[in-house]
Amino acid sequence: MLILHVTGVEEWNIKNIPWGVLCGSAALGVAFNFLINFGIAYTYPLYIAIGTVLGIPLNAVVDYIWRDTPFGVIKIIGTILIVGGFVLMLVPEPWQDKVRWPCLKPRGEELARVDSEDKSLLPEDEQKEK
Repeated sequence: MLILHVTGVEEWNIKNIPWGVLCGSAALGVAFNFLINFGIAYTYPLYIAIGTVLGIPLNAVVDYIWRDTPFGVIKIIGTILIVGGFVLMLVPEPWQDKVRWPCLKPRGEELARVDSEDKSLLPEDEQKEK
């Protein structure tokens, strides 16, 4: 912003800046980050992750209820993608191993190749046995 102001691309007057809104937004941002860190320290990180992920769609619902902002198809698709992405992140590893992507090698083959090629990566006890 400062570079744009100095170069003359963007002009603004210090008196016209909404300092109350700006300071309020900054204070809420600090409180949000503090509460996220506090919540992770004293509860389960999964609960905090669910709360932060669902915060975006819930804000759209709040806007619809109190501000009469239309809740269109794009917001519905975005909500589905956000929640769907979070659910995919929670898929257990045994289920993930069943999905084989053509561009990725299975985890076991990669470990076997590293084990046979470079024994210096193994602990000393395992090197003596081989």
